[in-house]
Amino acid sequence: MKKACIYPSIISFLFMAFCLSQKEGTNQESILFFEILDESVPSWYPDDSKIVFASINHLGNSQLHTITLKNKVIEPIGAPEYTAKYPSCSSNSKMIYYLSDKSGIPEIHSLSLDGKDERQITFDGIKKKFPVISPNGKEIAFIRYPIKNKTTSELCVLNLRSGVVTVLHEDPLGYLGWPSWDSNGNYIYSYKLFNNSRNNILRADRQAQNSEFLFTTEKGDTWNAQATPDGEGIYYLYNPTVKGEWGNNSEIRYRKNKSQEDNLVFNGPRYENGLAISHDGSKIAFSSDITGYYQLHILDTESRNVEQLTFQTEMELCTIIRKQGMDAGRKHYDTYKYQGKLFSEKAISYLIQDMERNLTNSDKAYLSRLIKE
Repeated sequence: MKKACIYPSIISFLFMAFCLSQKEGTNQESILFFEILDESVPSWYPDDSKIVFASINHLGNSQLHTITLKNKVIEPIGAPEYTAKYPSCSSNSKMIYYLSDKSGIPEIHSLSLDGKDERQITFDGIKKKFPVISPNGKEIAFIRYPIKNKTTSELCVLNLRSGVVTVLHEDPLGYLGWPSWDSNGNYIYSYKLFNNSRNNILRADRQAQNSEFLFTTEKGDTWNAQATPDGEGIYYLYNPTVKGEWGNNSEIRYRKNKSQEDNLVFNGPRYENGLAISHDGSKIAFSSDITGYYQLHILDTESRNVEQLTFQTEMELCTIIRKQGMDAGRKHYDTYKYQGKLFSEKAISYLIQDMERNLTNSDKAYLSRLIKE
């Protein structure tokens, strides 16, 4: 295999410069979260006004949040002490489906968008991942691991009315991941290893209950396919292989149906994850670790412009103070304040409360002043 040379595109360079120069919006000071969960796919509200995503909170748990695109206000969903991840918004019933350990075992739950109606959907105790509601709101596709202490994974569909689970594909190696529906609910996309080598996109026919690789390549990994609302093609992630190993960045690509050629949509300077296309097809939400921690971004599918939506830096501040002490924390804060970064009031308040026994009165006074700045 020839050595692959990856040269950052102009778009990548501009994206990196944009992200590192942005100021954190004051609207985000009202909420405390540290980092977008890197293996979770965000989900759009039915009217594309908000995005639901999972992130790590101050307790170390994954918690659901929403961000309103118009004003960038972020709000938490559910109790912070329970793990909740893999959100999927129904396009017609105003519900969010997700995985939660509130019952003690991770099971599929539902929650109304107003946060008032929460229900547990599954009760079988079998390990699951990535629940995704169908376009008609009647079924949930998900990945499960039916045999304890075994790698076998299954691509399944749960009928919400009957409770019947149908297995569409089984992978003894356990590499099935991130299912998604096409706009008509006829096909479900996932991915698995091709020739025990690289991840390739798998497409399962819901009615015929069979599956096949959509296309195959051993030059890199393809995964996280998202069908366009018009049904004309798919967006997906691609990571080029370098000497048999993962490359240093991932790309967002587009392929029309029945085409053998790809169009490069975005060549990220780092790793991108969790594609989710809006209902009108104009934007793609995804997470990227360009800033060092996974944060939420959106890509305009026409202009190819990228906007970073979340700018949370509290994880660095809290970690530095815990591990290196207040002097290092002060230096870190002063540096980022000089660069125009903001730290949320909630994060600093929690830090004072969490570390109270280990802080001097001078330290507490300093941190309290940060809240007022």
